[in-house]
Amino acid sequence: MKGRELKKIVAASTYGAQPGDHIFDLGALYELEQGLAKLNIPLAVIRSAYYMSNFDQAIPAVREKGELTTLFPADFKLPMVAPADIGAFAAKLMLDDRTGLFFLEGPETYSNQDVAETFGKLLHKTVNVVTVPEAGWKDFMIKGGFSEKAAASFANMTRTYH
Repeated sequence: MKGRELKKIVAASTYGAQPGDHIFDLGALYELEQGLAKLNIPLAVIRSAYYMSNFDQAIPAVREKGELTTLFPADFKLPMVAPADIGAFAAKLMLDDRTGLFFLEGPETYSNQDVAETFGKLLHKTVNVVTVPEAGWKDFMIKGGFSEKAAASFANMTRTYH
């Protein structure tokens, strides 16, 4: 709207945001953060942990095969957060004067084994974790619908967590 000024920007980012090329969202979100900071408008950046909702895409395979496929070792624990919690936190930031960098995660870390066990309880079946070896990450992502470039970038991003 003409004549209106932004009072504050609240931006969603990710824990691993960092400078770099071909590291999927990590580099792009870092660049976004840096660009927003140059606008000279009060800024709050939320760097969120791994979205728990990322497991939603695994539900069909979990139901059909009893397998949770992952690029991480079964026992590798990650800080996670629910998107609804991110939204609630962002809403609070929009209504107050806090600015800066905020790291957001849930109360516990979880492994893929924890997630598989939870799926198993909900579905009343055994769910096994299947870890894709690093050499197969790119092909796995391409089979999942990623382009060659996006799959390579996603694999590079995943390596930053290992």
